[in-house]
Amino acid sequence: MFQAFYRLNENPFSNEVSSDNLFLSEHHREALICLNYGLNETGGFVLLTGEEGAGKTSVVKAFLKQVSTTHDTALITNPSVTEHELLARICNELNIPYKGTPSLKCFTDLICQFLLNNDAMGHSTLVIIDEAQHLSTAVLEQLRLLTNLETDTKKLLQLILVGRPELIQMLRQDELRQVSQRITARYHIPSLSQSETSAYIQHHLRVAGHHDPLFAPAALKAVHRYSGGQPSMINRLCEQALIIGHAQSKGVIDSSIISTAVSQTPEIKIKPRNDRSLFVTLTAMAAVTIVVLMTLILTLTHSYQNKPTDRVEKKVMTETKVMERAPPPEQLSLAVEDSSGLERQDVTEAHNSHTPSIQPDEQQSAIEVDNDARYKLTEQDKTQVTEPETEHALNHLSSEIEADATALSNVEGIQSTKTLVRDKQSWYVLQIYAGRTRPDDLTRFRCENINLLIRHHNETYYLTSQHLTLSQAKQAKRLMTDRCQVDTWIKPLPKSWQTLVASQG
Repeated sequence: MFQAFYRLNENPFSNEVSSDNLFLSEHHREALICLNYGLNETGGFVLLTGEEGAGKTSVVKAFLKQVSTTHDTALITNPSVTEHELLARICNELNIPYKGTPSLKCFTDLICQFLLNNDAMGHSTLVIIDEAQHLSTAVLEQLRLLTNLETDTKKLLQLILVGRPELIQMLRQDELRQVSQRITARYHIPSLSQSETSAYIQHHLRVAGHHDPLFAPAALKAVHRYSGGQPSMINRLCEQALIIGHAQSKGVIDSSIISTAVSQTPEIKIKPRNDRSLFVTLTAMAAVTIVVLMTLILTLTHSYQNKPTDRVEKKVMTETKVMERAPPPEQLSLAVEDSSGLERQDVTEAHNSHTPSIQPDEQQSAIEVDNDARYKLTEQDKTQVTEPETEHALNHLSSEIEADATALSNVEGIQSTKTLVRDKQSWYVLQIYAGRTRPDDLTRFRCENINLLIRHHNETYYLTSQHLTLSQAKQAKRLMTDRCQVDTWIKPLPKSWQTLVASQG
């Protein structure tokens, strides 16, 4: 067997361990303190609970060793009995003699007389019932009646109920309300921690005579993970690991041996994982997550860069820069008129230099002929023009003559001062989508002192601000977005509205 191979004096993980070699963790010591506290009280019930294999029996053994000299104890390990059978078991454990098969009342009287005699001799009586979750309601009520026996200072019988957590739920029933009220101390033993599991294994190996490390650190962690920190499960798993290690001639128990032991222990529900397959699975999940995140980031970035409002702002800024670089229309027309005027002046001077002088009357008639030719008025046109038409034609001619004179004077001013003509002001509006139906209430769209007008286009209603400069429009858009949470976009002022803006400006 593996004891000889690992130089062990005995099986270190046997469930039958003497009270001298019990491993008591911090929680086990707290449980002992709780049991002693319950005994020092005036009497009643003490409740000790824990999961299966949590070490409740080890605590009871340690406790019995402490009170063996001061108490007469009865330990009941199989409580699945009737009231009559339970009282018979108590009499047997306390060495109370009886004949035949007494009735329930006779058993009760015998126990009461024993308790009185024991108290008179200065002894206390203690009954411990293990696996108490299997007790019936009637048996628990019979135990409560036994604790009614008391003196002026204390109860004559003290009871300790040991069981799994189901016992706590059972005592919450209305039928057992009086039993629950008699409980003077309670303690629940939790599972061992990682460090306590390692200390538990090393303690049992030292008790068995092996003082060198036998389990690798990774194996100790694996034992705790698969056993859940339950001492009984630790014993089964470690014993199976020693058998496998002996079969494989392994001097040290590693994590692979623990994994094999887990697969051969049906009581363990958590099976060992395949580290390679787990690594591949985690790697694939990480790769998929990264791809999804990158796709999401690129999509959001593209959507943000191509928002309708941003495209409108970029277009507006581009048009503004082009208009700033391009020469104003007035300047172009003046330059053309300037060049044509200078050419006409040169032609006139050259003509005058080769033409003989003309009398004033002839000069006046020449001017009239020239004007007729310039403005394309024939004799037939003059005769057919009515009086209103004549007045209108004269007004038109006078306006053109004045425009020519103004242009010539502007040309002279440009040539003398070299000043530039400023460009016209560009206007923009803020626009808000209002839906397919005409909005009756504009309160939710209003922000600060920005006035909005309702406009209808292509079966859609829009709310449009007054005409603004580009800087004003950007400032208003930022205000409505940040402070009023209203989505808007900047739009150049439509040509159909420019006449209205000009009349207002």
